Amino acid sequence: MIPNTEIPAGLDTSFLRETRSMTEPAIRREGNLIVIPVFVRATTAGDATEYRYFEVPAKYTGQDLTDYGKCLLQSYAAIRHFFYGDWAVQNEMILKGTFARHQFAVKAAFPKAPGEVIPAAERFTAIRTRFWALIDEACAAVGKTRADLPESFNAEEMLAFAVENGMAADAVADYTAKFSIISLNLLQNGRNWDELFA
Repeated sequence: MIPNTEIPAGLDTSFLRETRSMTEPAIRREGNLIVIPVFVRATTAGDATEYRYFEVPAKYTGQDLTDYGKCLLQSYAAIRHFFYGDWAVQNEMILKGTFARHQFAVKAAFPKAPGEVIPAAERFTAIRTRFWALIDEACAAVGKTRADLPESFNAEEMLAFAVENGMAADAVADYTAKFSIISLNLLQNGRNWDELFA
């Protein structure tokens, strides 16, 4: 039995064809290929259950077809390749600034080994944590909370908010420097400001 698995946040499947079936999917072998159902989601309407998933082709190299988790690990490279998409898809995501997030979501969903650490994803998590800690600190300095902020904002809007709420010029300069470092760290890691709000 293949476990139900939701598509992780940040993983873009808009360019892929999803399979729908009224029967539960299974790994199958087709000559020198195997087809692995991935991100299987079951929905029930009345007495009927529909399965939605992506069929990932992988070269058969002796993977254990009876153990789904083990087969995913043994086929991680082919699965990652499938979900990265071709160069045109990757280029479009790069231009939209979403490819790094997508790539790290794919790597996290399909590790090389159990517990694989993805350093770039950990760096982004640290940057995002630092960003929100600075936001909380700056809000507290002017007697506000995150709830007083818009759902998303850019650096200029954030600094204007601080000035409007009485932050002193020297404090604004200090936070400007701190948030500039956040922006530089994002750029150096192939990420963007909008991802801090995702």
